[in-house]
Amino acid sequence: MNEKEKQISSGESRGTLLQNKLVVCLLAVFCCLLWGSAFPSIKAGYEMFEIGAQDSVSQILFAGIRFLIAGVLTIIFGSLLQKKFLFPKKTSWKMVCTLSLFQTMLQRLWKRLKTLIPWFLQRRFITMNFADNSRRCLTD
Repeated sequence: MNEKEKQISSGESRGTLLQNKLVVCLLAVFCCLLWGSAFPSIKAGYEMFEIGAQDSVSQILFAGIRFLIAGVLTIIFGSLLQKKFLFPKKTSWKMVCTLSLFQTMLQRLWKRLKTLIPWFLQRRFITMNFADNSRRCLTD
């Protein structure tokens, strides 16, 4: 095994690749484009599948399908990069399920519950919370 193959197998070339400012900038721009395309893509998906603004169940199902596809793609690409099949260990499943619950289901549920609170109470609560946090920043 020559020196170049040793570097590649040990992962040294990846570390030097991420130290290149151009590569890091291009990766950052790519991530921003992906992140920025999420909102319009979701809206287009809602229109394509005729999901209404008040149809919470369909929105949660749509989000779940999107995250499932993203998870499968992550496992596939990670497995290809690591050259071995990646899958969560049995000890990690509790953490994976907890993250899934809090990141997807409860976030959507909170969004729906906020629509039930009258706008004037939301505004008052947000204003009081902001004022309290500002006072704490100034006095601490």
